[in-house]
Amino acid sequence: MVEFCTFTNDVEEVNEDNISSMNHNKSWGDSLPTNVKGSTIRVVYQNVNRSISASDNSHTNTLLDNPNRMEADIFMASETNVNWKSAPNRNDFKQKVSKVWP
Repeated sequence: MVEFCTFTNDVEEVNEDNISSMNHNKSWGDSLPTNVKGSTIRVVYQNVNRSISASDNSHTNTLLDNPNRMEADIFMASETNVNWKSAPNRNDFKQKVSKVWP
């Protein structure tokens, strides 16, 4: 089962207010099932298209909180504008992620 999210317009972003009303699997009319741990691997992909950081900022916090609420097992983000070859960048972000997804 592949799950994806669709938005009502091209400029809409995932946030706390719209995450629950997002139309998942629109082409099949299925809603996003809950409590599927152990029987489903849920993969979430988002093209961030902006810088993310380990510092406390609302965009990065929302970026991490929403997949957690969606019960994602794997989260992929592209176009993060971060130099992942830098050990401090990787380690700082890893610490931030581990606070959201222990």
